Amino acid sequence: MKKQQLAVALSLAFASAPSIALDGSDARSIAMGGTGVASANHLTAAFYNPAQMTKFDQSDDFGLLLPALNVSLHGTKDIYTDVEHFIDADKQLGKDFTTGFDATEAQRENWIDALKKLDDAAVEANLGLGFAITVPNNTLSVNLFSKTATATKLSLHIDESDLDITNKRDGDTMASTANLRAGMVTEVGLAMARNVTLPYLDEKISLGISPKIQKVVSYNLYDRIVELGSDEFKLPSDYNETTVFNTDIGVSYRPYESLTVGLSGVNLISQQVASPNINGHVSTFMVEPEFTVAAAYDNGWFMAALDVDLNESKQFDNTQGTQYARLGMELDAFNWAQLRVGYSAGMTEKSTNQVTAGFGLSPFGSLALDLAAKYGSETDMGVALEFSLNI
Repeated sequence: MKKQQLAVALSLAFASAPSIALDGSDARSIAMGGTGVASANHLTAAFYNPAQMTKFDQSDDFGLLLPALNVSLHGTKDIYTDVEHFIDADKQLGKDFTTGFDATEAQRENWIDALKKLDDAAVEANLGLGFAITVPNNTLSVNLFSKTATATKLSLHIDESDLDITNKRDGDTMASTANLRAGMVTEVGLAMARNVTLPYLDEKISLGISPKIQKVVSYNLYDRIVELGSDEFKLPSDYNETTVFNTDIGVSYRPYESLTVGLSGVNLISQQVASPNINGHVSTFMVEPEFTVAAAYDNGWFMAALDVDLNESKQFDNTQGTQYARLGMELDAFNWAQLRVGYSAGMTEKSTNQVTAGFGLSPFGSLALDLAAKYGSETDMGVALEFSLNI
């Protein structure tokens, strides 16, 4: 096996991406642990809870988010070290395993041990891009938005027959496989929200809805690891796609001026798109409903927010779902600069804990630059950037 084969396989996870479902779609939210259902403003509300579009200052007449960009990577623990270990072990072996061995017993054992560690190793890459144009008002706040989220996952599986290298015959090939799955959702929608007075209670709640058109793409590569290092190897060009209607809904309520509670439902219509059949293998990319309950305290210079996912969500069939409880805080210095921190606590085995942080610069309270980062481990991290205008 050529030493480049695993490196090529790993690089495909990133090169093929055009979100795990992402923890937040804009830099402010990501810096605050992925919160947003009760803490988003009118500009980013369409990404979390359309009802939050009623949250604006009377001086706000127009908002532009152009763009919000985020990327995240997640890999099996020590996957990069393990891959380097195998490449070195394969190089020391000195010969392709199908042509017989002159290697020492120690070199063979080292090669087998390195290959074993790659079993069920995986790398995920997610990319998100969002835009929004909003016109807030007391009659009906509207937000024209677009968002693209991609998710790419590379999984390695080691076949036990490859570990029995002493019985390999000339011409045998590795049976271990690499599976690259990718999905993309591009959506364009119009979010609308207004305050409604509850009869008999004289209390106002905010109701929001976001009808949208989605384009869902599913892609799949399934091949032997040995083929990925071949000079003749080419990525499959086929993919399946569909265009569908979907919708988000949300509710926000302020029992006190500084306290907001919210509930949102995103992607209420479940979608599943199967990839083309590649070497007898089909991958299904999934867009599933996600429900979140949240609360946020905001006194003007300090905000604390808590979002809790009510259900698990997953992007591919035959994978474990993710579910989080998210906490975020923000300090605002005269609407000119913001400091943010957060924490995402995983509620399932698949969900990993992450710490988040970021800052914002908004001179004159209109033009803003926001940066964010999240970190779970050396193989689990992400960054986000956004520009916005609010006048």
